[in-house]
Amino acid sequence: FLDLTKYPTRYPELLEYVPENVVLGATIETDMPIAPEITRAPSPWLRLQAMRYVAENTGNQTFVSVEPIMDLYPEGFAAALEKVRPWKVAVGYDNWKNRLPEPPLEKTERLIELLEEFTEVERKTIRKAWWEE
Repeated sequence: FLDLTKYPTRYPELLEYVPENVVLGATIETDMPIAPEITRAPSPWLRLQAMRYVAENTGNQTFVSVEPIMDLYPEGFAAALEKVRPWKVAVGYDNWKNRLPEPPLEKTERLIELLEEFTEVERKTIRKAWWEE
């Protein structure tokens, strides 16, 4: 089973009820702050910390969805995700033409390259950022 949420900050209070055959996942679109008009989810930093807690304190596998991807620092984000010890990371651009602050394709490819050093990456919609076209 896979549980995927933008609120992994709730996981610590639920862990005693979660069997080990459940993969605990979170959507974390960036390692940078996100403007409140884009999302009401907890900050990416809090989501990363919650997922790191899960990785360090349970027997559950973890999963991260970097979709829709937003601008980021590839090296720093990859290093933070490595501490989450994800079984897999999905990476993809927005499919709904929301004009999000997307990274250039080169940054996304660099992130994927770094992630593939320690986990399996599922490439979703990979394309140039809307503003690159």
